[in-house]
Amino acid sequence: MQVEKRVIALVEEKIADRPELFLVEVRMLPNNKLIIHVDGDEGISIQDCVAISRHVGFHLEEENAIEQAY
Repeated sequence: MQVEKRVIALVEEKIADRPELFLVEVRMLPNNKLIIHVDGDEGISIQDCVAISRHVGFHLEEENAIEQAY
């Protein structure tokens, strides 16, 4: 499975119970930098960003989805 598709699934899983939040884009840059852009109807809090990042990071590490640092 492509990393981007897996990240999209993980983000959507994390925000499923938060209808005011939505995924804007996921990009994997050539240098393995992962960019996740999430927004909300009234913005998004740092706490929400942290929770999403930790959720995605945990699962990518567990699945060894990205071999190098990201």
